[in-house]
Amino acid sequence: MTSDRLLGIAFVLAAALGEAVGHVIFKNAADRGHRPEGILASLRAALAEHGHIAGGLAAFVLDILFWTLALKFLDVSLAFPLSSLSLIMVVFLSRLWLKEKISPRRWIGVALILIGTVFVGLS
Repeated sequence: MTSDRLLGIAFVLAAALGEAVGHVIFKNAADRGHRPEGILASLRAALAEHGHIAGGLAAFVLDILFWTLALKFLDVSLAFPLSSLSLIMVVFLSRLWLKEKISPRRWIGVALILIGTVFVGLS
């Protein structure tokens, strides 16, 4: 495996982590907000009460930057399937940070995603 390919994979992993962190931060903010009527009112309440939403936005900006760097070193046909690792990261982060319960069926799904990602990565 070339150093460019390894660097590209590292950037994909960094992008996936940025995406996963962003999703978990937004979920945390949404769960803590009031439940006013209407979608726009809910959004305003979440933004007003939770300054850490900026952290979620920052995580997505990092995701975009790392993703762009990854595409400099990898074909998109390889990078995109590897980005499915963000799904796995979301499960782990939601379990650790949000204390969500993860069903055995979901853990099986995580294992299947991981197996598929390994097959794509080795191709």
